[in-house]
Amino acid sequence: LYRARNDGSCNVPNKFSVDVPEWASRVRLGEWVNKMRAYKQLLDVRTNSNAGKRPVEERVQSEPNFDEAASDLTPERIEALDSVRFPWEIERPRRHLTWEERYDELARHRVEHRNCEPTDNAQLLKWCEVQRHAMNKAMKETEEISE
Repeated sequence: LYRARNDGSCNVPNKFSVDVPEWASRVRLGEWVNKMRAYKQLLDVRTNSNAGKRPVEERVQSEPNFDEAASDLTPERIEALDSVRFPWEIERPRRHLTWEERYDELARHRVEHRNCEPTDNAQLLKWCEVQRHAMNKAMKETEEISE
C-alpha cells in the first residue's frame, strides 16, 4: 500500500502508520520496516565474517535482539520480502520535487480522494502544511499593511 502510493518507494518514514480496517487497528508501518531492516542486518552478521572487528560469534552472542530477530524474520519471510523487491538497505532520498510537481501530485490526490488532506503521503502532507503556513503568513502581512 505505501509503495503503491509513494512512487514505488519502501522508504517509509519511521512515524508512518496506517489504518487496517480488517484488524480494527492502526499499524506502525515505519517502525516495522525499520525493525525488519535491523533484524536482517543482525542476522547477516552470522554469515559475514568480515563485518566489524570482533569475531562473528562474539558479536552475535552479545546482541540482545538476536533471538527475537531470528524468530520474527524467518527465511520464508525474507524470501517473501525479497519477492516484492523490498530494499534491505535504505534508499537514498529522491530529489526534491518542484512546486509544480507537488501541485500536480496534490491535484491527482484531490481527484482520487476528493480532498486536499493527503494523510497517506507524508511528503505531500508536509508540502501542504508549508503552503498553508506561507499563505496564512502572507495574509497576515497583507492585513497589517492595509491597516
